[in-house]
Amino acid sequence: MTQSKILETLGVAVIIFIMLFSAGCANPQGPVIQNGTGPTGGTGSNVSGTHGYGFVQATGQADVEKAFLQSSMSGYNYGGVSAGGIRTTAEGTGAVQGPTGAPAPTVPGASDSSKSTSDYSLTNVQVAGIDELDIVKTDSATGQRIYALDGNVVNFVDAQPADAMKRYATADTQWSNGIYEYRDVVVAISYNKVEAFYKDDGSEAWHANLNASYVDSRMANGIIYLVLSEYPQMPYQPRPMEVCGGKCMPVSIDYSRIYIPTGISSQVFYDVISLDAKTGDVLDSQAFTGPYSTTLYMSPDNIYVAMLQTNSQDTAMFNYLLDGGKGLVPTAVYNKLTYLNGLDISEQAKTVEFSIIIQNWATGLQPEESANFFNELQSGFKAYVKKNPEQLEYTGIAKLGYSEHGILTMKANGKVPGHLLNQFAMDEYDGNLRAAVTYGTWDDSENGVIVLGSDMAEKGRVVGLGAGERIYAVRFLGDEGYVVTYRQTDPLFVMDLSDPANPRVAGELKVPGFSTYLHPLGNGVLFGIGQDAQNVKVSLFDISNPAKPKELDTYIVNEYWSEALYNHHAFLYYSAKDLVILPIGGKDYVFSVAGNSISLKKIINEQNAQRNLYIGEDLYVMTGDEIVAYSFGDYQELKRVKLEGGYGPVYYGDVIPPIPAVTPTASGGSSAGSAGSAPSSTR
Repeated sequence: MTQSKILETLGVAVIIFIMLFSAGCANPQGPVIQNGTGPTGGTGSNVSGTHGYGFVQATGQADVEKAFLQSSMSGYNYGGVSAGGIRTTAEGTGAVQGPTGAPAPTVPGASDSSKSTSDYSLTNVQVAGIDELDIVKTDSATGQRIYALDGNVVNFVDAQPADAMKRYATADTQWSNGIYEYRDVVVAISYNKVEAFYKDDGSEAWHANLNASYVDSRMANGIIYLVLSEYPQMPYQPRPMEVCGGKCMPVSIDYSRIYIPTGISSQVFYDVISLDAKTGDVLDSQAFTGPYSTTLYMSPDNIYVAMLQTNSQDTAMFNYLLDGGKGLVPTAVYNKLTYLNGLDISEQAKTVEFSIIIQNWATGLQPEESANFFNELQSGFKAYVKKNPEQLEYTGIAKLGYSEHGILTMKANGKVPGHLLNQFAMDEYDGNLRAAVTYGTWDDSENGVIVLGSDMAEKGRVVGLGAGERIYAVRFLGDEGYVVTYRQTDPLFVMDLSDPANPRVAGELKVPGFSTYLHPLGNGVLFGIGQDAQNVKVSLFDISNPAKPKELDTYIVNEYWSEALYNHHAFLYYSAKDLVILPIGGKDYVFSVAGNSISLKKIINEQNAQRNLYIGEDLYVMTGDEIVAYSFGDYQELKRVKLEGGYGPVYYGDVIPPIPAVTPTASGGSSAGSAGSAPSSTR
């Protein structure tokens, strides 16, 4: 065989291997229904990180341009930077600072519904006191009003007394993601605008135009923390937003306030902005670059922005030969690879040169040598990525501190192998961040919990949970964690995290089906909602003995869908009455969880039930276009109020749209009423 044929054979073999391996490396993502103290000023400063991953503070536009250009030429980006498309900001102007001496705003705040001591429910959130954007809110100060977002309209409803409930105002918005409420305003957030309206009459209080895209947010003590993203392309974006109240105020972020991650791609800008919910005043801002995919978690002390990084197979192969494949190639070839790795060029350029070096060497191989090399390369690479899963996929996590006045500080950076399921996969406790991850290839996946210290350096890990499975649900409670994995059965792993350096599996329970959301009910009982085959399943787990978790009871609902499967805001627990209320299949299911058992008390046949609230003895069901009040005593309807806005009702499961009333026509046919009239129905 000629040398060119040998090279062709080797090249095709390696390409086929990479293609086959890539097919098995599809991200095992869960269902998507979709971060030591560092410096706060100066230039060219570093922020602590682990495993070669940290932040460097930009000194000017050139630093930022270089980061994006290198990423655009690497295997990270699918798009890239267009024509030097880096946004411009006014260098040297500094970030907008808030009144450092002003007292922090206070608010009762949203809390986990399982811990509410009031007689009205608030949004079910991950962390007590940190509110999350949702489509409906109860007035946190009085519990007498409900604010409901229906598409592009905020509806203001007097909810008490329930039998006299009425809508007293509306406010038109852009199509919004959700709302917050604080003191005398309701704040609606869309993908590029924030609007605040007075609770008394729905008139506008202030608005902010976002020259960036909304990613996620939280609210604590009356301060909204926005995470925005901007693509670095033409036309230049000189500022992320413009706030308009009594006057319009542009907000710019200086280049010296931009942090560039090391060891992770720069694909977009992320702007973190603290905003006074009452006035719209911008209190502070920070910016950093990173990949597209993000998950937000906020503790009482810090904001964590997790960014998923997926590496190319070429980059992983290059790293394998550098780290673990030295014996596969001659020393001279290995030295060339080492020299190449030290060059300050893009990852794409490195992988191209890597291929040339290997191909030039391979032209001198005999057929048997080529076959042996490919065999060793294949087996060695598989073992390498199994031991080093971050070579294929890892998650970088940026940690920002925030003060009671909304002042933001970039603190540290870290990374964990694999990817996170959702916000519940992160939790801060005693200064440590716990992260539950899935990593590896689709057919050889594993799961684990990684513990990062306050400086985001790894302190400990427990891995090997549910080999060949992936995470479906996570909940951290104090020094314990609960992880559900699934492929055939549903293992519920109970994690002992009391020693951050030595986390361990304390107990395990295997049951049919799987849970996608876990909610603590107190007294050592955990509620789970998930699926068993094609049906919705709800469960009670006894976790009082971590070594021996038990399934206390289950209830299978003959429906395949519930929004609460993947949106915890759709979950309502009324602890005083031992009731869990869930929208399932478009209807409302009211379960009693008293006595460590599950029993169905009532099915409320509302079309497209989406959320549930309680105020005292009254239950409020929000559907696609109405709020309906019921009595907890007999579940009789008290009053219904039509909501303005929206696209109209959406139907799930076996809920059938109302059939038009049919009347005879003169021609002997039938008619459903005049053209354009709404179908009638009987409730």
